[in-house]
Amino acid sequence: LRLHPEWADRNVAVFKFWEFSPEWMELASAGDWHAANVETSLMLHWVPEEVRLERVTVDEPEFLALMRTDQDAYEEREQRVDHPSVVARRFQSPRMRVGVMGWPERAQAETGKRISEECVRALVELIRKMEQ
Repeated sequence: LRLHPEWADRNVAVFKFWEFSPEWMELASAGDWHAANVETSLMLHWVPEEVRLERVTVDEPEFLALMRTDQDAYEEREQRVDHPSVVARRFQSPRMRVGVMGWPERAQAETGKRISEECVRALVELIRKMEQ
């Protein structure tokens, strides 16, 4: 795209949705990453009929607590050759059964609405800048 002569006047942006929501970033910094409060709140706002809060499950408490403090805790590494040029094999910890990283039970449609609105406002602003 960036080298195609017919598109020389185009702008391309990678919009990292979460980075444009102060509320999302605040919740993430408190340990709410995947399939938890933020993402479940967004789904409660966008498609509430698809959310089944009564079916929410999480990993065992000790592992869940670890994942709330380190979002990469689910990952294990194996270094087969001791050399800095050799890439370690990475794989999911067998302790992970569900993968929720945060507090899905805190989810609310209103939180999802606020986060969506923050992101949409930021995206509109970005589009307007790109159109100038």
